[in-house]
Amino acid sequence: MWLGTKYCTTFDEIEHLTNELESFVVADENRRDYQPDLKVEVLNVGDMSKLDLRINLWYKSNWSNETLRVARRSKFMCALLATLRKVQIIAPGGGDVALGDAGRPAWSVSVSEEEARRV
Repeated sequence: MWLGTKYCTTFDEIEHLTNELESFVVADENRRDYQPDLKVEVLNVGDMSKLDLRINLWYKSNWSNETLRVARRSKFMCALLATLRKVQIIAPGGGDVALGDAGRPAWSVSVSEEEARRV
């Protein structure tokens, strides 16, 4: 899976992310679902605004049960999100308040097609 992070992400933060994710996959409640071999790789620096990371994760499954695979992937993705918040790795363009938040409001106005043609 691919993950973009802000260009100022340090090697120590990537190592911390890797350690946290490794701890997740070997935890007692998860070791039945995932293999302990987890890799985080820096792929690219792109346009100097982000680092491209790849996370290689292997499930303990023969892939014949798609429902189980999707559940395991979803569980890992939620753990990844929680870990990114904990380690404070920010996505490119992230770190700002979300669009629609009181600090960054958004508005929309609907006009009829007829009214839009008159303007």
